[in-house]
Amino acid sequence: MKIVVCIKQIEQVYARSGMDPEHHFLTPLDRIVRVNPYDEAALEAALRIKENIPGTRIILLTLGAMIAEDELRRCLALGADALHHIDTDLPLDPYGKSKQLASVARQLGADLILCGKESMDRQNGLVGALIAGHLNRPFVSAIVDLEYFSDEDRIEATRSCGRGVRERVSCPLPAVLSADMGLYTYRVPRHTDLEKAAAATIQSVAGPIECTDAMVSSLQTMPPRPRPKQTVAPDSSLPTIERVQQLLTGSKIEKKGRMLQGEPEELVEGIMDFLTEHGFVEA
Repeated sequence: MKIVVCIKQIEQVYARSGMDPEHHFLTPLDRIVRVNPYDEAALEAALRIKENIPGTRIILLTLGAMIAEDELRRCLALGADALHHIDTDLPLDPYGKSKQLASVARQLGADLILCGKESMDRQNGLVGALIAGHLNRPFVSAIVDLEYFSDEDRIEATRSCGRGVRERVSCPLPAVLSADMGLYTYRVPRHTDLEKAAAATIQSVAGPIECTDAMVSSLQTMPPRPRPKQTVAPDSSLPTIERVQQLLTGSKIEKKGRMLQGEPEELVEGIMDFLTEHGFVEA
């Protein structure tokens, strides 16, 4: 069995301390590069199949510039067998990316293609479904558990339907699945495996040469709308000035705190007195 896991490299900003106006006052030190966490969940699902099915081969497939090579090699050290890289600088939308990935997965003869349900940077969740469309294969989204039945050449997956609802589905192979971060706990590579992965050769593969026009164009990005503040209606029996003050402050109740000082025993006694006074514990 051959499993292709699509791994996206992403770049996230964790600080805004730089002084470079060309990059919105960010410096390279303010950015971190990593692999998409949802794709790590897909890799974990593939590794669990490999542990149970002898002869399973896992191939990692990434697209675009190698900005997170160390992280990709860490994924390779977890138990994948090879790392393939589609080196392209074409301006690709999700449709174009999926076409490149689907073409190479077809060349590799993948029985099962796994990817994350979405990327942490774009969050459009389109690539997995589009890959299935290019290959005319069944697609199951947002899986949190996966089991392969070799005698019937099918998989059973538990998928997240939102709001805590789970669905158990069955699907024949070949198929395309997208993974959600749910029930899986992720493993840590051993030092010897990291050394082997550091010396491994990254195989460069070619996708389709033609670049199709973008199917969907982004017109505008809008910030989230602020949520309206819920204000409790003032008591109509109060004088006008007090009702106005209650509207302005949001509450008529004055919040008071208590500062505790002294030895640890005195602090504990003060805390217990406060909890007892307000009914949190019984006297």
